[in-house]
Amino acid sequence: MTTLRVLTLNCWGVFIPGTVKYRRERIEAIAEDISQQHYDIVVLCEVWLKSDYQRLCKKLIPRMPHSHYFYSGAIGSGVCMFSVHPMIETVFHQFSLNGFAHKPYHGDWFGGKGVGLCKFNVNGLTVNVYGSHFHAEYRRDHDEYLAHRVAQAFQISQFVRLTSEACDLVLLGGDLNVEPVDLGYKLIRTNAHLLDCWLDKKRTSGYEHGNTDEVPSNSFSSPQPGYPDGKRIDYWLYRPSPNKSVSVEECSVIMNKIPGRSYNFSDHEAVLAVLRLETGDSAESAESRDARLSERDNLLGIALTELERGQKQTESDKSFFQVQVLVLSVLLYLLETSGGLVPSAPLLLSLVKLLLIIAIAVCAWTGFIVKRIEVHGLQTVAADVVNLIESSARSKVKPEITEPHVLT
Repeated sequence: MTTLRVLTLNCWGVFIPGTVKYRRERIEAIAEDISQQHYDIVVLCEVWLKSDYQRLCKKLIPRMPHSHYFYSGAIGSGVCMFSVHPMIETVFHQFSLNGFAHKPYHGDWFGGKGVGLCKFNVNGLTVNVYGSHFHAEYRRDHDEYLAHRVAQAFQISQFVRLTSEACDLVLLGGDLNVEPVDLGYKLIRTNAHLLDCWLDKKRTSGYEHGNTDEVPSNSFSSPQPGYPDGKRIDYWLYRPSPNKSVSVEECSVIMNKIPGRSYNFSDHEAVLAVLRLETGDSAESAESRDARLSERDNLLGIALTELERGQKQTESDKSFFQVQVLVLSVLLYLLETSGGLVPSAPLLLSLVKLLLIIAIAVCAWTGFIVKRIEVHGLQTVAADVVNLIESSARSKVKPEITEPHVLT
C-alpha cells in the first residue's frame, strides 16, 4: 500500500507592478510553507519568473530534491513540479490554441500554455502526474475564449488518455479554469476517464464547497455576481490502473492567510489530496463504460459545435484585420501624396505616418499570420473530435454474421 500527499496551487506570480501585490513576499511564503509540510508531489501554476522558480527551488530542493519547470511560449508555461520521488521522464505538450496575440493585456497567448507530464517512480510504481493551467475566463456572460478552453480540455483529455496506458496511477492537478458544470470539465472526465478527488473524498477541511477562486475570505478577491462563495476551478483528478484501487482519504482547500500577515498566499486557494493506492480490481464495468462513452460522445458533438462557432468568429476577425491593412495603407498613401497640405507640421505628419506604419504591420501580422494559425488550430482540434466521434460510432456497429461458404 502506498499513500500520496499531493498539492496544487496557482501562485499568482504575474509580474505586473501595481497590479499584482506582494508577489515576491508571497512566493517566499509559499516556499516556506510547503517546505514545512510533508508532500510527495507539488504542482504549481503561474510561476512566470525564473527568479521565482529559483526561490522555490532554493527552499524546496532540500525537502523535495526532484523538480522540473515546463518552459513554453515567450514567458514560460508557469507550471512546475516538485517531488520527493525520482522522475523517470518528462514531456510538455503545448495547446494548439492559447488566446489572442492582439490582446497582450490578457497575456495567455504569450505563456504558451499546455500540459506537462512527469513520470515518477513511487516505491516501484509508475505514477503519471500531469500539470496544466487553462486559458482564463475573463467574462462568463461574454466568453470570447470558450472555444479555446474547449479545445484545451479536449487536447488534455486525449493527451492523458493516450500516454497513461502503462502507468499505475494518473494524477492531473492545476488551475483548469473550468467549473464542474462546464463542458471542458465534463470532457476531461469522460474522455480521459478521470475521477474527481473532491467528489470521492472521505474527509475534508476548509471550504465546504471546495471553492478555490474568488473566495470571499481571500484578501485579493473581489465580489463576483453569481458567486457569493467563490468557484471551484482548481483540481486533483485521478485514475488508477485496472489492477490497482485508490481511496481518497482527504481532499481539502488549504493555504489561506499567510501566518502573521494580513494577506493570502495567492488569489487562489491550494488543493490538497491524500490518496491511498493498493493492489485491487478497479476495472470499469462494461455497463459503466458504455454510459461514460455515450455521455462523452454527446459532449463531443457539443464541443464540435463550439469549435465551429469559434472558427467562424476567427475567420471574421481575420478578414477584419486584413481589411484594416488595406484601409490604413490607402490612408498612408494619401498622406504621402498630399504632404504639402500640412506644411507647418512636418513632425506631426511624420509621427502620424510612423503610427500608421506600425498599425499596418500589427494588423498584417495578426490578419495574415496569427489568425491563420488560430484557424488551423481550431481545424486541427475539430478534425480530431470528428475522428473520435466516427471511431466511436464504428465501434458500436456490430459486424454482420454471415453463413460460412462451403466449398464443393
